[in-house]
Amino acid sequence: MHEFLKKYDCIHESRSPLWAWRFGLFENEVLNEIAKKYNKTVAQIMLRFFIQNNVIVIPKTSHIERMKENFEVFDFILDNNDIEKIKKLDQKISYTNRPETMLKEQNY
Repeated sequence: MHEFLKKYDCIHESRSPLWAWRFGLFENEVLNEIAKKYNKTVAQIMLRFFIQNNVIVIPKTSHIERMKENFEVFDFILDNNDIEKIKKLDQKISYTNRPETMLKEQNY
């Protein structure tokens, strides 16, 4: 989806980007390895990944601790090697609906 949006000069926004925890995101070995390297949580790694890839992120939580944690993503930068590791995890699966035009034009 990100590449499709870039093609049309659209800004990618991700509301509740950590919703994928329901699909084992926080147990992912690669993400946990990267989180340990930076002394961060998997959630922080994912938020930082989105930010570094020009995705507007709007994390949703009602927990004060997590709100504070969500802001603690500006004191580190993921290196290119880690960004590539995360990109390889992309399964090209959408957990929400995609516009019909996107489905017709791309194999998303």
